Amino acid sequence: MNIVPIVTISSDRCKRCYSCVRGCPAKAIRVREGRAEVITERCIGCGQCVRVCSQGVKRITDNLPAVQALLNQGNAVVMVAPSFPAAFPALRPGQVVAALRHSGFRGVYEVAFGADLVSREYHRIYSEDPERMMISTPCPAAVAYIQKFAVELIPFLAPIMSPMAAMGKALKKRLHPGCTTVFLGPCTAKVCEIQDPEVAPWVDAVMTFTEVFDLFSQRNVYPAEESDEDFDPPHSRFGSIYPVAGGLVQVSNLPFGVDQNVVYPVVGRDEFIDLVDKLKQRISNKTMHLLETRFFDVLFCQGCIEGPAMPEGESLVRRKERIVDFLHSKKPVSQSEWDGIFSNLSGLEVSRSFKSDKQSN
Repeated sequence: MNIVPIVTISSDRCKRCYSCVRGCPAKAIRVREGRAEVITERCIGCGQCVRVCSQGVKRITDNLPAVQALLNQGNAVVMVAPSFPAAFPALRPGQVVAALRHSGFRGVYEVAFGADLVSREYHRIYSEDPERMMISTPCPAAVAYIQKFAVELIPFLAPIMSPMAAMGKALKKRLHPGCTTVFLGPCTAKVCEIQDPEVAPWVDAVMTFTEVFDLFSQRNVYPAEESDEDFDPPHSRFGSIYPVAGGLVQVSNLPFGVDQNVVYPVVGRDEFIDLVDKLKQRISNKTMHLLETRFFDVLFCQGCIEGPAMPEGESLVRRKERIVDFLHSKKPVSQSEWDGIFSNLSGLEVSRSFKSDKQSN
């Protein structure tokens, strides 16, 4: 898969401190003639190089021109990641929704509903074969790392779309035919994910939380002055908890607890890479069957509330509190209403496959 670079470097300001080289988990940065450059084919989009750059010379590629072009076409909708209540502490969630709608989007939808969609598939697959070993696939940085540097593990990747891709497909196929879709969230790796041939038909552009205020400015929208508005239906039920570590497991109703070994949550870059290395060793030693754990819920960050494009300033504890508060503030969806929503979406496939993009280790 040919990936368009997502990180730009102001080479004339690079001071050759090597912090990005040391910090990149994919070894995707090299120094040539005293300047850092990204090895695009190795990049997993995690944004770590931007975070650790002491000179501030690395930037995520500007996504706003593409978003503006879609808005100008007149039928763009925006899909908002469930971490959004933690990304705008100075605003009420309803003000964010209103500001997006008044920026020109024809619909403002919850990616959390996409999380509900894929959770049903996780639960179905587990229920049909509890002994099947799986690695969760909502996190594009984790998936890309396996596709590039641990291809032995590809057969264990859950064959399920990310919530973003599932929501995009639901919109284009059933909920808002003819629309173009923009994802808004905290994840720079989503810019890589939408270049995947199995995702590209469903998501047309990505915009990060740190970029959206530039969009508001360009569109003369003032979020703090907005009155609260609600998302367009269908509304999510429990998918809003996905950005918190363990959210997928809870929403998918998988057997998780400190007193059982079926599910193991893996959060953070170092823990994830250590797990990948250990699983590769087991494949080499032919000892995978000795593991009692059958489901690994993996996130490259400490949950999506720690995504690289989350605005700084609040602790992870406070961000998690904002997510939970928003979940509890939502009007409950009755079981009959929920069943009706999914009846309207019957037959919508959220399965997918993953291909090798092997790079040298």
